[in-house]
Amino acid sequence: MRITLLGATGNLGRLTATLLASQHPAVQLRLTSHRKEGCSALREAFPQAEVVAADWYDEETLRDAVAGTEKILMVTPDFATDETVVTPNLIRAVRAVGGIKQVVRFIAIPPGFTVDQLTPAQLATRCGAALHTVAKPLLDASGLPITYVNCACWIMFNLPWFMAEDVKASRRLLMPAAADAPRQWVSEDDIAEVVAKVLTDDASRHVGREYLLSAERRYSFAQVAELLSEVLGENVAYVDDDSGVRRAMGDRPRWATTMSVPPSRRSRGVYPRRRKRSFSAPKTVSASWINCPANRTESPRAVERTSVMRSSPSTSCRKRPMTSTGCW
Repeated sequence: MRITLLGATGNLGRLTATLLASQHPAVQLRLTSHRKEGCSALREAFPQAEVVAADWYDEETLRDAVAGTEKILMVTPDFATDETVVTPNLIRAVRAVGGIKQVVRFIAIPPGFTVDQLTPAQLATRCGAALHTVAKPLLDASGLPITYVNCACWIMFNLPWFMAEDVKASRRLLMPAAADAPRQWVSEDDIAEVVAKVLTDDASRHVGREYLLSAERRYSFAQVAELLSEVLGENVAYVDDDSGVRRAMGDRPRWATTMSVPPSRRSRGVYPRRRKRSFSAPKTVSASWINCPANRTESPRAVERTSVMRSSPSTSCRKRPMTSTGCW
């Protein structure tokens, strides 16, 4: 069986590739990246896999990437994806080659949440639900054999991305209270395990189903700070401050929030020159992200969970990467 992972250099794609390579050696892996350096890194990390260049915005390269494969994993990157272009490109590519038994799509949509609940500025962030609420209706209407893995929680890699720098420097966890809520946290390793399970099972078990991942407990930012204090043996104070978010994702160049192509990529021919903008850019990505209602929507318990996982992916903040003190 050949499985193609589109965008295999990303967090979830690479972890899934690692699991498939180590636990399912009979699977023929095909891994993609749109960057030369990404392809080189994949060849080095996965010498037994086939590595090909594929660009979300180039339908021909997508057709080549999925031809002759049985299953596909689709994880689109935050901030750099126009789903009104990318998802139709993939749908047409899959239809053109035929023979695809399953397309597994990662999404992060709170149950019942729709694109109509987002403002144009929030949609223009191209992040999380602002991506997936656009893509899912297109996939639903495509007639393709789709399985959704929906993690309507916060993923653990957000911890070091948003918070590590200030925790290390001043033992303060800086996050805006406007984005706070008792929320579930799920490890990216557990998500990858679910995805690998769905990909290696018989497709008929999962096509047409959506699996909602959840955790055992909910944690506010203040409670995350308490857990960090426990792990580090030093007091970590939660502070209502958005500077960490703005530093991590905030005042991005205009091309990043409008999907116009950065000059460096145009000159290398990575993307077509045409602009792919559907919405006007927000003043900053972080300002719109902080006020996005999807970030404050509580997720219910997982549904259809036991049929997918060998063990529950329930993850508390005591688990990795929280205990990896090198991050902090």
